[in-house]
Amino acid sequence: MNNFTNLHDQKTCKKPKILIISSAPITPYSSGYHVKGRQPIIERLTQIYDVVPWGWTRRRELPISFKHVYLLDGLPIFLGLTRCILRGRFDVIITTGIPVLESIPAFILAKLLRIPIIVRETHWYWPNTLVAKLAWPINKLMCSNATLVICPGKRAYTYWRLLGIPKEKIKIVHFYTSVLQPTPENVEFAKRLRAEFDDKVIVLYFGRLIKKKGVDYLIKAFAKLEREFENIVLIIAGDGPERQNLENLCGELKVKKRCFYRGYT
Repeated sequence: MNNFTNLHDQKTCKKPKILIISSAPITPYSSGYHVKGRQPIIERLTQIYDVVPWGWTRRRELPISFKHVYLLDGLPIFLGLTRCILRGRFDVIITTGIPVLESIPAFILAKLLRIPIIVRETHWYWPNTLVAKLAWPINKLMCSNATLVICPGKRAYTYWRLLGIPKEKIKIVHFYTSVLQPTPENVEFAKRLRAEFDDKVIVLYFGRLIKKKGVDYLIKAFAKLEREFENIVLIIAGDGPERQNLENLCGELKVKKRCFYRGYT
């Protein structure tokens, strides 16, 4: 926080104004959909600075991935963000790198307006897909020319240091600590779920059902265990665009009767 503190000291007449761009458009398949309230880093910054969170929530209740939101709302997203930055008179912009596409106009405008920009980077490897290969030069350019790169852990930090980011321009900041607020209904549902399988050995998966999570490997491994143990079940607590494919895989492996999809819990 030292960089921010120095900025505050220099401008004692008013609080420095910080724009924080959310990780991606929010949908039911987004990691932040069920997080209530702000992340701790935003709460801490809000106590000292004038913090303006910016995120796209128009498709919040539509069960699609954030990538599909860009196809539907790409133009209004970019126009809205551009308007926000031009009118906001921000002292600092904090954004996430690709695949969050809002980072591109944010980076360009920050450079044109000479606003310090901080890039939050979680990658500790780069995917080997065609889209990822095309996006790599852009993301590398943004990180190399950002005022500061912050990573949530040592693996991402080491990855970007090896890619040439100077030590003085990269820090470890635990910005992805979630604050979950379970409701009484959530707690009661969890108790009923545990009671339902009280005499079973439970293999539990908790998270989004997206390709990079590798839930298909878990199901294939479970299919092997299922042939050896009679009292074992797999509970999948989560949802996402891969759910139907995973349910089909359970059917193909003949473990559908022992795999239970419970959605978000």
